[in-house]
Amino acid sequence: MYFDGSIPTGEVERLIDDSYLLVVAKLNKVQRQAVLALLPEANQTPSGG
Repeated sequence: MYFDGSIPTGEVERLIDDSYLLVVAKLNKVQRQAVLALLPEANQTPSGG
């Protein structure tokens, strides 16, 4: 994939969110809680939900 401006920003953000969720889903509960603790409270998932 080339990021040369041909892919809309929203699509790139969605792809990043999907990748993040795949990684977090593979973590154990303790690791997942540690990662989520680093996020701002209003943004506990990449998409804000």
